[in-house]
Amino acid sequence: MNVSDVMMSNVESCHSNSSLEDIAISMWNNDCGSVPIVDEQNKLIGMITDRDIAMGAALKHKPLWEVTAGEVTGSQSVFTCDADDDIHTALEIMRQNKIRRLPIVNK
Repeated sequence: MNVSDVMMSNVESCHSNSSLEDIAISMWNNDCGSVPIVDEQNKLIGMITDRDIAMGAALKHKPLWEVTAGEVTGSQSVFTCDADDDIHTALEIMRQNKIRRLPIVNK
């Protein structure tokens, strides 16, 4: 079984200067708990989760509209796989790196 057999393909993304409020609304509207962060060329540079939003707001002591994705994700490592990868490869990447969300990227 390949990753393409189980992945979500209609994904919303955000930029590092997007507010946590806008990202949270996007998560609510799209029934998801994470959003990829992309640069101006739509290249993946990070991931933000609902937990990142909650902790970022709490630790910054600011309203969600005053905090950006870049402020709470910083320079985290991003692990990815390809849609054609075997599902076990994706699971191994997740296990080795202790992550629960794995963005699928294409060339």
